[in-house]
Amino acid sequence: GSQSTAVRLGSSSAWCPRRPDKSEWIEIDVGFVHRIAGVVTQGRRNYHQWVSSYKAMVSKDGVRWFDVQCGQVFQANRNRNTKVQNVFDKAVVGRYVRLFPQSWYSFPSMRAAALICEKPCKQGVLDYQLLDDLESTTMGPELQPVGGINQFSLDYGYRVYHNRGLMLNSLGCVDDDGAYTVLIKVRFDFVGGWRRILNSRGWGDNGLYLRNGLLTLNPRDVQQCAEYIYPGRYYKIGMTRTPKHLVALYINGYRCTIGYPNNNDGFALDPKDISFFKDDGHEYTNAWVKRIRVWDRALDQGEMAEESGCSLIPAAGKKCDDTITYNPPMKFIKFSSAWGYNQHDIRRHSRIRLNSHQGWSARHNNVGQWVQFDTEKVQTIAGVVTQGRRDCEQRVTSYKVSISDDGKIWRQVQCGMAFPANKDRNTKVFSMFDRPIKARYVRI
Repeated sequence: GSQSTAVRLGSSSAWCPRRPDKSEWIEIDVGFVHRIAGVVTQGRRNYHQWVSSYKAMVSKDGVRWFDVQCGQVFQANRNRNTKVQNVFDKAVVGRYVRLFPQSWYSFPSMRAAALICEKPCKQGVLDYQLLDDLESTTMGPELQPVGGINQFSLDYGYRVYHNRGLMLNSLGCVDDDGAYTVLIKVRFDFVGGWRRILNSRGWGDNGLYLRNGLLTLNPRDVQQCAEYIYPGRYYKIGMTRTPKHLVALYINGYRCTIGYPNNNDGFALDPKDISFFKDDGHEYTNAWVKRIRVWDRALDQGEMAEESGCSLIPAAGKKCDDTITYNPPMKFIKFSSAWGYNQHDIRRHSRIRLNSHQGWSARHNNVGQWVQFDTEKVQTIAGVVTQGRRDCEQRVTSYKVSISDDGKIWRQVQCGMAFPANKDRNTKVFSMFDRPIKARYVRI
């Protein structure tokens, strides 16, 4: 085999092997594993030389090769410039195609290209459910692994690690008008430092990152979410961009930041060069990825919540101009548990009300504990106020909120967002919801 830069269709010359022999071949790399429908050939443009028949082989990895149609000889060119198409009886799956001239005029010179099956993505979305392959369930191109295929797991998804991410050429499934949505279900091994999530040609070192546990757009944190992302947990991380450069970031269906970044053309994607978890050699982005979805438009808040499995609670109106801190009596407060060996201890560790002498302390030191307030009637609730424990260095640094009208059916506020809370014992931290909601019961 030999190589020539003149092999492409329409070029001014052609591929010419060193000797006229049937063992010579030309190899075409289509760039990714795809369904290949056939081959197109031409003769040599500047001489009366062409291949009149050839055999074809295909390979996914460039190592293991398979005959196309049991080694059938395909009839090819009869002159220098006419393009002759040979469509295979059935499309073959591969990345590399080799053509072996079997007969020729004057000398086995040729120009060639592969025919790739067009697989339009359905309804403008690519959906990769990464359990055992890199194919989209809605047609369209496959994801391409960087550095070779990594590990698949039915329980965890696809493994990405140091400089072994995924690439995507959307092949028209993402328009070039600048609008898009990316939604990724991922579990990070580590969240400290910089962990690259999304990048595209022209972005350089910029892109969507996890930086010290916070979802951020680099450079200089032009947009950053306040919710901390913990290692070892799955999150649904989203990014949308409108044609007018309005960019929003989402965590588990909740929009955590929105703005107009003025760098990299406002983070417009290059549809032919999109990368996921592909670090540049020093970021060590190690994670399990269960699903990647890409839309050719910017989904709105409701759509992002729905696609993330979250139902947004209807707003009770505009943001409140004034609020009243409701500090209920103990008879309207319930707990999942309270620490103590006897009733006296339990009462002492149930002092949840603001400015009390102690604080509520759960019996169990785990994430599943809760405290519940009854506001006595369904009314507008704008947020939550918290303090740490007054008599010792104990505090809650983040929490989630659920609300209910009847104490039986509960809904998560802002798609289960973790609200940042206290950093000391006594400072009151106000966590305001992005919009007031109607409810009677509040559970933290």
